[in-house]
Amino acid sequence: MLELSAAALSVLALLGSFLLLFLLTGAVWLATQGLRAHVLPYFSGHHVDLVERFGSWADLSSAALPLAFRSFNMSVILIALALMCQSGIYGKAINSFLGPFLSYAERFYMCEPDNRQLPWTWYLRASHYNPLKPNELQRLTGNVTIANEPLDDSCWIKIIVDTRSNNQWKENAIVCHFKKNAYRAIKENVPGFYERFFKRGDDKEARHFKPRVYEVNNETIDWSYPNVPIVPYGQYRFRVLIGKAENQYACWVVNSRVIPKPGQT
Repeated sequence: MLELSAAALSVLALLGSFLLLFLLTGAVWLATQGLRAHVLPYFSGHHVDLVERFGSWADLSSAALPLAFRSFNMSVILIALALMCQSGIYGKAINSFLGPFLSYAERFYMCEPDNRQLPWTWYLRASHYNPLKPNELQRLTGNVTIANEPLDDSCWIKIIVDTRSNNQWKENAIVCHFKKNAYRAIKENVPGFYERFFKRGDDKEARHFKPRVYEVNNETIDWSYPNVPIVPYGQYRFRVLIGKAENQYACWVVNSRVIPKPGQT
């Protein structure tokens, strides 16, 4: 009887958690007045087209969302999920699929379309992640080349995120399209990469990335994302497309892995 009671309580707690999630999601829906059109597309693999207008608002189709949502407008939903799951059901029932995280790169390459070489390239090699030293920063060796044109805020940038499930990639799980302000998007969303590669020496005061070769040699990099506090754990493939007007200059790819931050599991 004791085991049956525990099982029944587990089921009730699970149902209560889903009810709380439903209520929290409804509250967010009412607050944003337009997020409902993008909740399901975010999780079902449809495009989320972000028209970035730095300094004021980011227009998201018919919804007007604050700039804080510029990268991933579902952050508040993920936070609600994390808060629910931290308590769990009898310890560790459903608290291991997302939360505060560490990420590290596994492979860098390019995705040039139609075998056409693009002027901006990267050739990078990352050190292996050491599970015995989870807080140790990853090291990178290689170079990033910006050729012909500077990378500035007149450029657009599109970030396509693929997820790994059942030994295959689910393409276009998230698509973030900044139709301008590529420089600022990199600076504010991937500050570790920005600081390590581009902002050194005579570039410190620049508001663009000059055409040149940016090199690193076994240097540490902090893969932190200040605008994304929690994400589902797993394998990701990021495709980074950059260009200006109708011209595409780069198509970079990085395979990465997201794991629980030490002390969070």
